[in-house]
Amino acid sequence: MISTHVLFFTATIFLIVALVLSRLAEEFRLPDILFFLGLGVALGPSGFGFLPSDGGDWTPIVLSIGASFILFDAGLDTSFETLRKYRRTIGILATLGVILSASLTMLLAKYLLHFSWSEGALLGAILASTDPTAIVPILRSLPVPKTLRDILMTEAALTDVTGALLTFSIAEFALSHETTTTWIRDGLVSVALIIPGILAGVLLGALSVVLIAHTRYDYLSKNAQIVGLAAVGGSYLLSENFHASGFLAVYVLGVVLGNPRAFDLGIRPGSLPGISRIREGAGVTAFLARVAIFTILGAHMKFQSFGLSPWILVLFVAGFIFLVRPATIFLLIPSASGSGLSKQELVFMAATRETGIMSATLASLFESRLSESVHGAVFWTIVGTIAVGGGIKPFLVKKLNFSHGRKEEIL
Repeated sequence: MISTHVLFFTATIFLIVALVLSRLAEEFRLPDILFFLGLGVALGPSGFGFLPSDGGDWTPIVLSIGASFILFDAGLDTSFETLRKYRRTIGILATLGVILSASLTMLLAKYLLHFSWSEGALLGAILASTDPTAIVPILRSLPVPKTLRDILMTEAALTDVTGALLTFSIAEFALSHETTTTWIRDGLVSVALIIPGILAGVLLGALSVVLIAHTRYDYLSKNAQIVGLAAVGGSYLLSENFHASGFLAVYVLGVVLGNPRAFDLGIRPGSLPGISRIREGAGVTAFLARVAIFTILGAHMKFQSFGLSPWILVLFVAGFIFLVRPATIFLLIPSASGSGLSKQELVFMAATRETGIMSATLASLFESRLSESVHGAVFWTIVGTIAVGGGIKPFLVKKLNFSHGRKEEIL
């Protein structure tokens, strides 16, 4: 049995190492989750062997809780003004964009990796989400227009939800071998269950806003961080109780808390220290979630091709980055003038396709039911998109020269 001294010492060293890696990530302008993956590899069976490759029953629990707090933090950073002004573009990318991306990925998997149609469809759905925790560190370290950052951030948060719904819908058919009629029925039910997820987030969000920022009823303003934690758990459980998406509920909760004055809830004028406390707390929990999730996933990684040709696997990842994402952007948003975005911004959007938290979580949830090849393709695609995306964006920003565009919006 581990003693208290050993446990505290290990946790302290682990957090110090995580902070150092996070600082290094900022220096090299790379997402910190790539460093945390490396930490997991070093601590796992492929390295020093401190962490087991099989985390047991608690691994999916950690992944789900961590992803919930990361989505909550993403919701807090979502602007209602951006949602309103670019709702058509964001809506297309979060719906048709997910379906098109999954379909193109399925074709790549079928004809390049020689997967079956069902395996390819499930792989495409798992990889259809853009990871907000991967793109935010990059966008915040580069002179990117604020509008573009908000659009990409909102798209990433929403595709996490729609990608998860698509994955569970396809899994019912691909893994259970049900009939097409049953699959379509379950898919429509999954879409309908978006409503309870939204309502759960709005309900808990409105109640939390009143308790921490209302003119008369802000009784829990000083305990805002605890209110935020309770609201995340409550909205997730309330949504899941109706078999809806808990991830959608916590994201909507974050949006409501992040835009308290967008609703007529009697919010007091001036600064809102309670909301500020929630933002600070969410930033800390999101950081800890990133460390925990990607360290665990790194420990799960094995340096092997999982039955796939390494060169073919490289071609698949390259096709996913340089073909699937650009095709999705330029087929669905062909007009820069119609979307309100410049050509430079569309090019940058086409190059932003990091995949991470949700894809890894979904792969882990279905780990026992996925073939080794599909599991390997998911994790090597995550590593490839994060490494390539983080590496080319500084160069791309210089080439696109955003400083001659919307000067007032450059971060």
